[in-house]
Amino acid sequence: MYLFRHGQNDQAKTILDRSFSSLTSTDRKIFFGKSRIIFFCFCCSDVEMINKFGQLEFKYGDKERAKTLYEKLLSSYPKRTDLWSIYIDMLIKYDVEPVNAAR
Repeated sequence: MYLFRHGQNDQAKTILDRSFSSLTSTDRKIFFGKSRIIFFCFCCSDVEMINKFGQLEFKYGDKERAKTLYEKLLSSYPKRTDLWSIYIDMLIKYDVEPVNAAR
């Protein structure tokens, strides 16, 4: 949170990347590209970490990157209503349109 509050979003993302390597999971595959993020097979702690990071991105960072985080997370876990609720709340709170919003 400190890094986000002080505008150091890239360093915050680096710490997120490092935190994934510290979690133990045999079925986790996470790929980070320069322009996009692709997620497959999360363990519970990964989901919670991505969720919290997405909330911080909405509040302090890049709202487009936050939307991408939640879209990828929800595509892997479409039945997680808690994640849907948080995502919708963040969209409303920060007045952001969803990725595939009809105009």
